[in-house]
Amino acid sequence: MSQTSDIVDLNTVQTLAALFGARVQLSPEAVAYRRYEASAGEWVALTWEDVARQASYWQSALSAEKLVQGDRVAIMAANSPDLGGFRCCSPRSWAGGCAFVCQ
Repeated sequence: MSQTSDIVDLNTVQTLAALFGARVQLSPEAVAYRRYEASAGEWVALTWEDVARQASYWQSALSAEKLVQGDRVAIMAANSPDLGGFRCCSPRSWAGGCAFVCQ
């Protein structure tokens, strides 16, 4: 009996965006994050597919801004799994890539 693996071979990816894409392909329905929803009084799971969807929203929004290399984007937000999509969106959709500065 053959067993499939959901482990990404790091020799097959060159960037974090590629690693994220490989993870989504291997296990789209697996839980990526859990967050507590105080209003509902329960923990809610986000799958890798959910995070990929969030990443596509960030990609679309940033692409629409027509950023060029050297432009800066600041996002002020509370720590949240919702930002997982931002952290995972592909730098190739941005002009020249990105850098994260956390304080």
